[in-house]
Amino acid sequence: RNMTGDDEKKKTTPSYEERVTAVNIISKPLASKKSTKKLHKLVKKASAQKHIRRGVKEVVKGLRKGDRGLAILAGDIYPVDVVSHLPFLLEENDVPYIFVPSKQDLGAAASTKRPT
Repeated sequence: RNMTGDDEKKKTTPSYEERVTAVNIISKPLASKKSTKKLHKLVKKASAQKHIRRGVKEVVKGLRKGDRGLAILAGDIYPVDVVSHLPFLLEENDVPYIFVPSKQDLGAAASTKRPT
């Protein structure tokens, strides 16, 4: 039997559909499968150029200072209270936002070791 590393990786990595089942109740608007892939690509490029704010505290601080852009939030954050104030704050500051299903995938795209 010849098992490559790719086959094992595919079995352990949850699909988009499986990740969507783990999102919290406030995760609206939730990105489609295609949009999620494009958003992860965008995050990767922004991260490489250091044009990114990671974590709730950093995002809130950026909003206070007047930084503007696109907010990409993870939909599988528990407890929900950690991020529940962000959509309101972003709308108040006219900053577009969208949720992606997985904080692990978002962290990987942003080259972050620890999801914040």
